Amino acid sequence: MTCAVRAWASDRESMAGARTSGTHALQLHLLLIMLLLAAGVQRSHSNIERDALQAFRAGVSGASSSGALQSWNSTSHFCRWPGVACTDGHVTSLNVSSLGLTGTISPAIGNLTYLEYLVLEKNQLSGTIPDSIGSLRRLQYLDLCDNIGISGEIPESLRSCTSLRFLYLNNNSLTGAIPTWLGTFPNLTYLYLHLNSLSGKIPPSLGNLTKLQALRVDENYLQGSLPLGLMDLPSLQTFSAYQNLLQGEIPPGFFNMSSLQFLALTNNAFHGVLPPDAGARMSNLRGLYLGGNNLTGPIPAALAKASNLTWLSLANNSFTGQVPPEIGMLCPQWLYMSGNHLTASDDQGWEFLDHLTNCSNLQGLALDNNKLGGELPSSIGRLSREIQAIYLGNNRISGPIPPGIGNLVGCNCWTLNPISSTAPSRKGLGISRTS
Repeated sequence: MTCAVRAWASDRESMAGARTSGTHALQLHLLLIMLLLAAGVQRSHSNIERDALQAFRAGVSGASSSGALQSWNSTSHFCRWPGVACTDGHVTSLNVSSLGLTGTISPAIGNLTYLEYLVLEKNQLSGTIPDSIGSLRRLQYLDLCDNIGISGEIPESLRSCTSLRFLYLNNNSLTGAIPTWLGTFPNLTYLYLHLNSLSGKIPPSLGNLTKLQALRVDENYLQGSLPLGLMDLPSLQTFSAYQNLLQGEIPPGFFNMSSLQFLALTNNAFHGVLPPDAGARMSNLRGLYLGGNNLTGPIPAALAKASNLTWLSLANNSFTGQVPPEIGMLCPQWLYMSGNHLTASDDQGWEFLDHLTNCSNLQGLALDNNKLGGELPSSIGRLSREIQAIYLGNNRISGPIPPGIGNLVGCNCWTLNPISSTAPSRKGLGISRTS
């Protein structure tokens, strides 16, 4: 190779090395700028979150007076403040429940955009739920329950929180309708709206919440009928809608939901007859509360197939016929059938009571205000020693009181319509012979 060629090659290598060195320097320079910018953004966002927490503290006026959040100050990083939890320097959880906080929820709460858990339950907060809460797109758990002063409607902005899995807004003073868009939350598992002043109908869209396990809308002012879609929810374990203004027939499918553990529809205006197979597929059912409606017809014997049922309330309806003997085989803890048109006589209708003698956990039996007649069977004296209450008043029972009743030493709450003979003596029997 000639000197000229070698010189040219050497110059080319030098130029390439210079370019490579320059490229590396430029890359390092750009990386440094990006790191500085990221650090600045981090500090900026950190300041935003700190300011949001301080604004929240300022809004809950009870915090300063009670000292509950007194340690929220500049002497420590906000991630170390009581009730605050962080991940990678961002606030992901705020839990200040049961601190006696008063005041209102600051709109600045919406600046905690990394928040996944927000728990403000069991305080004395008031005012409306701020619209800014819709900015919490990562929110999975929202609990504002037991703040009787929280009022207004459920904010429309909440529909943006599509990651919600648990929504507890119960025991407040919320008004307006249950929003239809609540049925668009794909992961919602628990929805508690009870003990408010909500009105309107239960939106059929709630039937789209395929992961829902618990729905409570009791003690509101809801009207209309039950949406059919609810009975198709595959994971629903608790459905409670008692103490509303609901009406119509209870869709038969509700009595075949194998996932249900508690069904509470007490004190509404439901009417109609229970399906004859009610309970046949409800092996997980533990509580069935249908009292205080206008239900008619016989009590289905198939209810006895709900073998885990411990609370059965059918009181204050218009059920007719005899109590199926199979009901006694359920061995519930509490059996309420007061205020119906149930019948019995000397010869038949009391068989269920014989079966109840095998129930060691029976604590309450209410059969008052029916049309039960004939003599009380002697088996009543063999009921569980755990029994606390027996109500038989305002029936057509005649004959002597079985002497075995004196064995029920724990029962202090009796009412019997006047019948012949005298009550067997027993200290603390507490039998009232008034109607």
